[in-house]
Amino acid sequence: MNDKKITFYIIVILLIITTPLAILGTTLHIKNKPKEKVAETQEFFYNGKLHFYTEGKLIGTYTCENPEGYCDYAISKNQKEYMLEEYIPEKREKINIIKNKYSFLIDAKTEELQEAEIILFDIVNNKEIGKFKEVKNYGIGIENDIYIVKNIQNLWGVIQFDDTADVKMPFEYDYIALSNQISSSNKIYANTFATLKDNKWQLVDCENNKKTIPLEQNIISYNEEYIILETNGSKIIIDYTGKISLEGSYKNLQFYEKYLGITNHSNEFYLYDLESKKIISNSHKINNDRDVNIKITSNKIEIEIAGTNVENIAIY
Repeated sequence: MNDKKITFYIIVILLIITTPLAILGTTLHIKNKPKEKVAETQEFFYNGKLHFYTEGKLIGTYTCENPEGYCDYAISKNQKEYMLEEYIPEKREKINIIKNKYSFLIDAKTEELQEAEIILFDIVNNKEIGKFKEVKNYGIGIENDIYIVKNIQNLWGVIQFDDTADVKMPFEYDYIALSNQISSSNKIYANTFATLKDNKWQLVDCENNKKTIPLEQNIISYNEEYIILETNGSKIIIDYTGKISLEGSYKNLQFYEKYLGITNHSNEFYLYDLESKKIISNSHKINNDRDVNIKITSNKIEIEIAGTNVENIAIY
């Protein structure tokens, strides 16, 4: 009996001694477990991965399949394909994090970069959403976190980002663009899109509702009421119903807020008020439409030709 008691006491003593050592060993193992290296300087590309930060906080990573090639943000398309007056940035801009959650990325070998697909990546949930061929936000961005995107079937659509990535316009168009109109927030207005489908142009809103009939002529520019078209090398202007808004055809037409700059085929420039339907300026001989600069303030319109002020028009 005494031997059993002695054995019992020995086991208890051993448990008292070894249990803390086991706990300490486990703790040290956890503390010394190798951690993923993250650059202290918050580098974007580091250790074969892309690291996404917002306000100094790491929100996710992307493991590059081609760390020795090009693994980076995608670049916004800025090549003009048609006659429509689109905003063209001075340099190609990368598309950064969208809504602290999404990113368009390219992960390709250097020699395959030109044909590389663009990955839409959900940073927070660490998953690929889709692949595309081109993305366009004009470098300065489009209102309401909207992006114009070409899918791998070479069709264009529109995606809007919020908590989710919503397809606002289906991928059924040969081309989609926005007129060169910049908002007070220095982004491209996104209330009306110019679309090309089956060789016909049409204006639609962001919900894909048709705002005009299909048009055979090329759209040059538009605002919320009128459309400038190119036909047989000349410009005409119509309203959204297709009705001619100004008789005749012209060498060039240009919107300046509610005014229309007109250059006739004799290279004479003048301003026309689209509301009152009247010419409001003198006629000025020009060499090139690029020489014309219009400044509109609260009380006057200044017309400059080749850097020289040629007329001031009072606004009442």
